[in-house]
Amino acid sequence: MRGAVASGPAYIQSRGTAMPQSNSVGSIRELVLGHFREDLVALDLQENRFSIIPDLPVARINAFIAAGGQHDPALATALQEHGLLEKALRIRDELSSYENEGLFETRWTTPATQHSWHNPLLLWRTALTLWHTGIILKTKGYAGVVSAIKNTSVRSRAAQRPDNLQRLMAHLNRAFIIDISSNKCLAYSLALCLLARRAGHNARLVVGVRTRPFASHAWVEINKEVVNDDPNLRRKLAVILDL
Repeated sequence: MRGAVASGPAYIQSRGTAMPQSNSVGSIRELVLGHFREDLVALDLQENRFSIIPDLPVARINAFIAAGGQHDPALATALQEHGLLEKALRIRDELSSYENEGLFETRWTTPATQHSWHNPLLLWRTALTLWHTGIILKTKGYAGVVSAIKNTSVRSRAAQRPDNLQRLMAHLNRAFIIDISSNKCLAYSLALCLLARRAGHNARLVVGVRTRPFASHAWVEINKEVVNDDPNLRRKLAVILDL
């Protein structure tokens, strides 16, 4: 699977500044942040909107948070312009910076699989999950994504068959023709994550971002390994959600 460019939430760019936090499913409430090179990317879950504040060092962001928003009026103004100031001031964790490298292709395809036989019942369940995923994205956006992951626990199962995940992706590939979302990589990855969790896999949904130009992309990881995409995505993008 390759990346989808800025599909889904709108995004806004300003000249100014931004904020930090823990982006795991248990701690997310209103606002999540990522830092790509020297740009801050904020995802407002309530508004389903990305905002970009360029040329903002991580140290400045963390100092602003630690001081409760004091001593940096320019940063406070930039956040206020995006409607993010109050939400940012409720963040308590520091924002980390990552050295991103490599070329990220802004092109999306479903992943290749080694499984060709299809089970009608599993295909139906996969299609139903995909349909529900599309409804979530259209009506609730990223807030719905967080809620869906939070409410889908990893089911306790016996030892997994080695080809189980390949089976899920093969069925999802076939069902994907009915996808109704405008954010294909997110719809596919959310559906796969939910299906994998129900099948007993400890799957995580990860969303990364980049700037100049802006792009967001979603993928699934199991045991810290990408299962449906480029294995080096964490080196190429800044992670803003890890659910």
